[in-house]
Amino acid sequence: MTARQTPMQRQYAAIKEQYPDVLVMFRMGDFYEMFDEDAEKAAPILEIVLTRRDGRPMCGVPYHALERYMARLLAAGMRVAVCDQVEDPKKAKGLVRREVTRVVSAGTVLEDSFLPASANNFLAALAPGASSTGVAVADVSTGEFLVTQFAGEKHLGEALAEIERLRPAECVISERDEDLAEPLRAAGCRLVTPVSRNGAFATGPRQSLLEHFGVASLLGFGCEDLEQAQEAAALILTYLRASNPGALAHLRSLSTYSAERYMQLDAATRRNLELTVSQSEDQQATLLRVVDCTRTPMGARMLRRWLEQPLLDLDAIRERQGGVKALVEDILLRGDVRDLLAGVQDVERIVARASSGVAGPRDLLALP
Repeated sequence: MTARQTPMQRQYAAIKEQYPDVLVMFRMGDFYEMFDEDAEKAAPILEIVLTRRDGRPMCGVPYHALERYMARLLAAGMRVAVCDQVEDPKKAKGLVRREVTRVVSAGTVLEDSFLPASANNFLAALAPGASSTGVAVADVSTGEFLVTQFAGEKHLGEALAEIERLRPAECVISERDEDLAEPLRAAGCRLVTPVSRNGAFATGPRQSLLEHFGVASLLGFGCEDLEQAQEAAALILTYLRASNPGALAHLRSLSTYSAERYMQLDAATRRNLELTVSQSEDQQATLLRVVDCTRTPMGARMLRRWLEQPLLDLDAIRERQGGVKALVEDILLRGDVRDLLAGVQDVERIVARASSGVAGPRDLLALP
């Protein structure tokens, strides 16, 4: 950059310096502009014209179409920093003040237009150790936050298999574990984001979790002695704190699960059974599509989990069968329940947007 920069160019350069690995969408009037390498990357993805001003590459999209264009960037595996004008241009004295209001990635989006209604949008974290590997997974759109830990000779391989089952939209790892990026991509995680261990994470994973949940112990969450699981969960909190702090308010609890409670199905078996994904072009040809008669998005996501994680505990299986049997045998009750559920919106995701401060009037009207 040269000394001949305009004040606005200097403002952009200062913001871009804070987000070097993220595509910055810079609000200018009625457009979000992108410059330099960001513009060269975005233009072909968005199918918009790349122009030049004073030899500098640039492109832009209308502010009212931000979500539509951002969806394309996220689908291409990019992270996007939205830089907004944070004061009224009419009242500004000189240059309008601008700030990054959110950093959006595939694993941190909250808007319905970006999310599949019948499937979770997971942000996962992998934390390998000498004798065990921790996995954490959060869906910021529903508030789910789960951890598990694998031990034994094949702990890393089993953790990667769990990542493949979860099919997260994004996976975060510590900067020291960047060699895991390729194995994670091979496991189906398209976007892998390294996270610095500095700042909040420097206080220690356990302390980070205690402070977030406002508790004195992790015993109630079932992970007091699972150090690698704690580290994975702390990675997610650290990443969200830096990129989308509003989402942290909706992660109010943590659950520990054991993969041993469920039947372990490797990737090849899942593909051949076509439980939720078909091997053919017809994605309706799956077991999920055949049996899915759910009335709400929450129910659809639960059914998907049930199919992807077959139970092993006989008592739990019988309890679930008992609930199904009651509704199968009582036609009137089943009809009444379905009628009541027909008008229920995606409450989990609406509450998440409200907690993060991005809910709109339609969201609030849809709440019961």
